[in-house]
Amino acid sequence: MASKFTYDPYRPHAYYRHYDDPVSPDTTSAGDRDDDARSESTSGTPAPSVYSFRSSVDGKVLLREAQGRKFNTQNDLYFLPADEQEYARLDMQHRMHLKGIDGLYIRKDDVRKVLAPDSGAQKAILDVGCGTGAWAIGMAEEFPHAQVVGIDLAPCTSRPLPDNCRLEFDDVTLGMSHYHNCFDLIHLRCVGNGVKDYPALIEDLSKCLRLGGILLIVEADLQVLNSHKEPIEPAFRPGKPNQSWVARICFEAYNTMKARGSSMDCGRQLLSWLKNEPLLKGEEYQKLHFPIGPWEKNRKDEKRAAHLEEVGELCRRSMKEFSRSVRPLLISEGYFPEIVDKIIRCIDDELSTLSVHTYTQWHYFSAQKRKPSA
Repeated sequence: MASKFTYDPYRPHAYYRHYDDPVSPDTTSAGDRDDDARSESTSGTPAPSVYSFRSSVDGKVLLREAQGRKFNTQNDLYFLPADEQEYARLDMQHRMHLKGIDGLYIRKDDVRKVLAPDSGAQKAILDVGCGTGAWAIGMAEEFPHAQVVGIDLAPCTSRPLPDNCRLEFDDVTLGMSHYHNCFDLIHLRCVGNGVKDYPALIEDLSKCLRLGGILLIVEADLQVLNSHKEPIEPAFRPGKPNQSWVARICFEAYNTMKARGSSMDCGRQLLSWLKNEPLLKGEEYQKLHFPIGPWEKNRKDEKRAAHLEEVGELCRRSMKEFSRSVRPLLISEGYFPEIVDKIIRCIDDELSTLSVHTYTQWHYFSAQKRKPSA
C-alpha cells in the first residue's frame, strides 16, 4: 500500500528492543540518539528501543541467509523469509484481506468508536507481526490522530511511514510488559507459526489493551478445501483426480511447522482461548473462504463476480509464492530439494490451468477488554 507521506531520512524507520545488545552503544551517533529521543517524546506510546535501525550495521545482525533467502535471527520457530520477495507476497495477502473484508478490520463500528478522538490519552494502535507495515500504514492514514506501532521479527524498513507510525524489531513472545495498558486496538495476523504458547500471548496482549480496547486476530488454516468446501486430498503423484498439489505443500508445511512447535491449530482453538481469558469479553468469530484462483463465478451479480475474480487472483499469486517461501524450511527439515521443486512446479501448473478448484480458509476473531464492575 503506497503511503502519501514523504520519507524523512533523519527519522528512525524501525527500532529494536535489545536484550543481549547486538549493537554496542558507542556505534550510535549523537544524532541517532537525538532522533530516538525526539521519537519517544512525540509518541503516544513508550518506545522500549534505544537505537534506530541502520541497514548497513544491523541488517547483518538481525537477518541471516539460508537457501538463498533472508530470515530473522530472533525467533527460530518462525522460519519464513524476511526479504523483498516475501514482502511482495505479504502485500498480495494484505490486499486479499482488504478485498475479502472490505477494509482493514472487522467490527467496523466498534473499532471506529474505540478509536474516536476524545479528551483523554492519545489513541494508540498496535500491529503484531506487521511484516511490510501495510496494515499499520493503512490504520495510521485512516486514524491520523492515533499513534500506530508495528512490531515484527523483521519488519520491512525500506518504505516511507506516516509521522504517526513507527515499526519495531521485536519478538512479542518474550513478553510485552513494557506496553501494558497502552493500546486501544491490537491487531495480529498470521503469527501462529512463530508462537508456541498462544494462550499466554493472548493473556499478555490483553494486558496491553486499555479498558474497552479491542483485540483483532486473523489466522490462516492450512487445510485446503475443494469446490464444495470439503477437505481435498494432497496430491502425491501427477494425474490423480480430486487431489491438489496446493493441498500437498500446505500439508507438508503444516506437519513440519507443527512438529517444530508452532501453533498451527490456533485458528480452530482461538475462540475457546479468548473465552477463557478473564480480561476479555464479547468474543466474535467468523470464517471466510477465499478461492485460490479466479475460478468461482457469479453469473447473477456482476459486481460480486468481479470481486471474486480479484480476490481469487490475489490468493492464487500469494499461494504460488507461499510454496517458494516454505521451500527453505522443508529442505532444512530433511526434504530433498528436487522433491520440493517438483511440488512447486506442479503447483504452478495447477494454479496456471486452474485444473483443480480449491479454497483457502481464514479465521477472524475479535474480543474486547472488560471494564471493571461498578
